[in-house]
Amino acid sequence: MNKEKMEQLREVINRMISLDDCDQSKLLKKSQEMDKLILQAIKESDYIRDFLGDKLKSELDAIIDKIQPIQKIYDSMRIVDPIRKTVVEIREGTVCKEKSECYMLWKSQKICENCIAIRACNENDTIIKIEYDSEKVYMMTAIPISIQDRKFVLELFKDVTNSLYVDKFLA
Repeated sequence: MNKEKMEQLREVINRMISLDDCDQSKLLKKSQEMDKLILQAIKESDYIRDFLGDKLKSELDAIIDKIQPIQKIYDSMRIVDPIRKTVVEIREGTVCKEKSECYMLWKSQKICENCIAIRACNENDTIIKIEYDSEKVYMMTAIPISIQDRKFVLELFKDVTNSLYVDKFLA
């Protein structure tokens, strides 16, 4: 997570500054590393503002705080605007810029025929889909969310190739 990296780096820089015999070249490298992290955070923040608008960003942050405990269960979490097909990915509690449309995850050049994001949004219900790509089995969950009256979908992905078990129903 960038916030954690920045905080750790800040502590290192502060310790270095407090030393009488601080290696200036190492301090410069650490400062440049911090500059890169800050610049990346600014770019991602600008992207999120473009994706959601200023008013929605704080509400998105609240949603991310709520879903952070379940993040370790899934391989990938992202928020999709099902109309514009734009995406932001959630990694370690941080919103990250996604450079492609939502369907690019499947290496497709067009909208998915059975788009669970649209379906979840239209039905205002959680939709679960199992997808098989000849090598792996994926479980996708699409949960409709509303941020200041705009509809989005929280998509959760999990590679269940080695962990999905199907058993017959016992009556």
